[in-house]
Amino acid sequence: MTFNTLCLTLFSLIFGAIFVFNGYTFFRLLLPLLGIVFGFILGMQTMFLIFGVGLFATVTSVFAGVFLGLTFGALSYLFFKFAIAILAGSLGYGIGFGLMQWIGLGPGFVTWMVAVILGGLLIFLTFKYKLEKYVIVVETALFGSAIIVSSLLSGSGSTTVFNLFENPVREFLAYSPLWAILFVLTAAAGIFVQTRMSNFKNWTEPLTRDPIRDYDPMDFNRS
Repeated sequence: MTFNTLCLTLFSLIFGAIFVFNGYTFFRLLLPLLGIVFGFILGMQTMFLIFGVGLFATVTSVFAGVFLGLTFGALSYLFFKFAIAILAGSLGYGIGFGLMQWIGLGPGFVTWMVAVILGGLLIFLTFKYKLEKYVIVVETALFGSAIIVSSLLSGSGSTTVFNLFENPVREFLAYSPLWAILFVLTAAAGIFVQTRMSNFKNWTEPLTRDPIRDYDPMDFNRS
């Protein structure tokens, strides 16, 4: 491992730990970043899974990822409820995508469709049953855990970031089930710690005095 790789790995581990154990505290600042990341992943994977365009292989796939990433990031910054929808949608999408890979179904239209449907379903359930704070905690813990495990894998030279981006479940399980166990345990520890924080127990919707909230496109209850 080179010095540059070591520094990058350490930075990623620290950054991932912040997400895992304190993501709920900083989630307002992290919302645009999470929107950008999910939009980029969704755009790239859509081009790859439906149209067979290789990840980072063409300008079209990169443009789709960048366009969706910037769009989701901007809307997440401007509109709180849209940001929550992005978090819930990305969580459902990730669960659906991971489950389809876990049962052995390779990347393709069916995998993409199941992931999108689960994402939409989780968005609906989040707003219907007011699960916003739980979605924030679970999403930040999983995202941070993914950063930590991916950094360890790529830093050790076991795999590459591109392989992890294309099929993370396969990469976690290909080398040792311990990586998957580490991912789950790290996320679980983060969820446990975050739900014990006072700001989680005293949840209030932020931006209640934010003027832009009056034009929130996700506010379906406005008169």
